[in-house]
Amino acid sequence: MRILVAEDDPSIGEALCVAFRGQGFAVDLAESGRDADAALQDQSFDLVILDLGLPALDGFQVLQRLRGRSRSVPVIILSANSTLDSRVKGLDLGADDFVCKPFNLAELRARVQALLRRAADSLDPPDPGPVHFDTRTRRLVCQGQAIALSARETAMIEVLWKQFGRPVRKDLLLDHSYDFAADASINAVEVCIHRLRRKLDATPITVRTVPGVGYVLEHRLH
Repeated sequence: MRILVAEDDPSIGEALCVAFRGQGFAVDLAESGRDADAALQDQSFDLVILDLGLPALDGFQVLQRLRGRSRSVPVIILSANSTLDSRVKGLDLGADDFVCKPFNLAELRARVQALLRRAADSLDPPDPGPVHFDTRTRRLVCQGQAIALSARETAMIEVLWKQFGRPVRKDLLLDHSYDFAADASINAVEVCIHRLRRKLDATPITVRTVPGVGYVLEHRLH
């Protein structure tokens, strides 16, 4: 697997390259936003570790250009700018994770492995008949009609759809749907799932509880 490290601090960039090459990854280093953007246009990567304070183009601009090309490669932002606004902006632009400097290398490795596992598991679900989740518009459509969902319901159905037929843990749904919200809790996930079930009543799919694990999106039993 191949990782792009976009980092202008030579000591940090080199340390990351050594660490991940030691784990068997191929690692490329870009020391400016312009170099990172060029690499992402011309080459394929399995994951990007992206500093925000890059010269030429900052990390936000690199990320925005990447997602503008509809590239779904996982991105971890690595930055000393850990304000709530920066974290929210990074996630809104399409980052998958945000790690603050100074960081623990073991934790960063764990986050990289988690994102790579998630990307590998994001397989196309089996055809559920007349129901379809459009990943481009993020709309759930049944027999040509869009089902009205809130932003959090949409975030949850997106995760469940990618894992169609396979259980998803409650904490993963919480992380994906609530980010840094003050009301984030497992109970909030349960309430949102209850609302989702009601909206799916007239469709051939439903969300089933998997005791001790979480929830699974699957075909409704007749």
